[in-house]
Amino acid sequence: MSRAASGRITRRRRMRFADRLLAESVRALEETQPDAAAQPAANLQAVEAADGSSFEARITARAAAHTSADRLRNALRHTQQGAMLTITVGVIVAALAGAGATRAALGLSADRVNIFWAIAGLLGIQTLLLLAWAVAALIGPRVLSTGSLGGLLVALWRRMGQRVCGGRGGCAGAEHQAALRATANVFGRGRIGAWTFSTISHALWTAFNLACLAVMLAMLSGRHYTFAWETTILPSRAYVSLTEVVATLPSAVGFPTPDREQIEGSEWPGATHTDGATQRAWAGLLVGSMVTYGLGPRVALLVISLGFRLRAMRRYRLDTSLPGYARLRPILAPSTETIGVIDEAGDESPHHTTGDSAPSAAARPIGPPAALGLEIERPESGWPLRVGSTALDDLGFVDDRDDRRRVLDDLRNAETEPAVLLIVCSLMTTPDRGIAGFVEQAGRTITRPVRVVLTGGERCRQRDADVAQRGGDWREALARVGVEEENIVELDLDHLTDTSERVLAELVGVVEVVGVASQPARRIEEAFDVIASHADAWRTEPGTSEQAELHRAIARLYQHEMAGWRDLLHVPSDLKKLSAGDVTKALRTSAERMTSLLPDRLKQSPKWLAAGAAAGALGCVAAATLAAPIAITALPAWAGMGAAIAGLWKLAPKSSASKDIDEPAGPPDLGGAVRAAALFAMLLELQGRGEATISRVLDRAVTQDDEQPIESASHVQPYLTELRHRFDMALASEVTS
Repeated sequence: MSRAASGRITRRRRMRFADRLLAESVRALEETQPDAAAQPAANLQAVEAADGSSFEARITARAAAHTSADRLRNALRHTQQGAMLTITVGVIVAALAGAGATRAALGLSADRVNIFWAIAGLLGIQTLLLLAWAVAALIGPRVLSTGSLGGLLVALWRRMGQRVCGGRGGCAGAEHQAALRATANVFGRGRIGAWTFSTISHALWTAFNLACLAVMLAMLSGRHYTFAWETTILPSRAYVSLTEVVATLPSAVGFPTPDREQIEGSEWPGATHTDGATQRAWAGLLVGSMVTYGLGPRVALLVISLGFRLRAMRRYRLDTSLPGYARLRPILAPSTETIGVIDEAGDESPHHTTGDSAPSAAARPIGPPAALGLEIERPESGWPLRVGSTALDDLGFVDDRDDRRRVLDDLRNAETEPAVLLIVCSLMTTPDRGIAGFVEQAGRTITRPVRVVLTGGERCRQRDADVAQRGGDWREALARVGVEEENIVELDLDHLTDTSERVLAELVGVVEVVGVASQPARRIEEAFDVIASHADAWRTEPGTSEQAELHRAIARLYQHEMAGWRDLLHVPSDLKKLSAGDVTKALRTSAERMTSLLPDRLKQSPKWLAAGAAAGALGCVAAATLAAPIAITALPAWAGMGAAIAGLWKLAPKSSASKDIDEPAGPPDLGGAVRAAALFAMLLELQGRGEATISRVLDRAVTQDDEQPIESASHVQPYLTELRHRFDMALASEVTS
């Protein structure tokens, strides 16, 4: 390992999460105590100790040398101890609640226990809250901060801490307040906040379920309970079937559960199966349900949340654009400081570097593209960067002055010159003069172009940063050092998709990937399987909400290329922000766009014209709601959207398609829904090709037989298999023609 690499690793270990939390505490203190911001000794020590490193490293070094650093560390420790005490009390309360819930569910007498009331009482509420947590986790961290037990407990801890610190005077009170604010800001926002709230919530429910099981086992061991079930208006077979469904998972992991005869014989009154074996089977079902549906998921989610929380803490970086940090930039990173190659006595100057490197670089042969990471964390897509089968030359990560000197020397002295120098920068980092100067120096060492990828956009959004403003600042800084606008792209390497990989390939000039990835990956088989799977659940003609869910499931397969087919269907960015009238207009626009892509022969068919209109409208709904995984029917103005979609089936008033889909005549016909979904899937599979190609393929793939009614779900799969075969033949004809 080189000395530069070793120094980089040592420095990374030295700047821990605790150092960044201390820096946040210093910022909070200086915002409320302006006198505390006068720290000339700490400023000087930070510049000397972190010479050549990133601005963030200098901030943390200054915080460590701050005159209030020791007291802030002590305040942080007390704050975290208070948080742990609050969580411990919450866990104890949750355990007591679990014990009480079990006693209430089983009762204190040896009388019969309604098994369904017991299971529902112990699992019903927490299952609903688990589903609510899942929805909140998908929506975003802000919802978790207010809509979870963890968020409520953290809010309670923060309020108690403010009251305690508020009653204290002097500097200690101010520093405890600063520590409390910093801790709440760091652990209450973004990914750290989301996974902290999740960890606390699942810990509380784990304690609840453990207490339930402990008390339940104790009560079942010391008393004889008779389990039964009863109903007044529902048929008995419904409860038998429900019991068998509930018993599936507990039985699979080894818990005893009642068989059908025991279930039927336990109906009250007149229960005939009250023997010990039957009651032990019911007890096994109760305990097994608590383990598999209650405790098991919570323990698993607790472990997952802890893991993601630790990962978020490791990836946490200071937002150096905040005013409390921005004011330090002229002090800790003065504009007169030389960046890139050091311009000091005895060192190389920029003029000397340029003069030496340019002629030699011009005479060198051209090698493969090269990439380096400038003050970034390792992207989740991996490093070194690969584009298709092409691996870019790895120049490593640049974090300090030694790294910069190493990279410039490597570029200057290498036997070949990179065809393209790709510099990956983070939108989380402010583009200061040091960064811009290094990019300029790197460009002077080679004759080939320098291109820049700006990554980390999703992290910026999670911290409520203005991504557009950050991107503009980067472009302005890079333009000043000669990087052209067309050589700068924003790609989130943590969430690399087919489309973004294609853009990356074009940026570095890898032709093979552009050619291969110019069309989306083949997913038509998966899409048709999704249609058949949904059709299996239909017993009557599906309504608009069911069809919308089917189209969203198909769209999810092609979500990596969503930008292309959204534009193809003219889908608005967000249906939820439109008025009812605008929603109807947007749906009709997408419907008309879809029907315009149909070949003339299909436009003359009322059924395919209606299917095209429905595919366009439902595809519009699918695209507009794909990023917000909530129930279609929960969308605002859904009733209006449903009516609008239903109305689109009446495009041919003189045909059978003019009938209202809510009033089917004769036997059920699944053909309309299946045709619309298949048409949507074929369109997504064909995206990227010209409109004329799309029309020709559809014209060859669809025959007159495809207009026949589909009265049973069993007919859907054969129909789709035949349609896909003709679709493939049509594609093959396009290739050979």
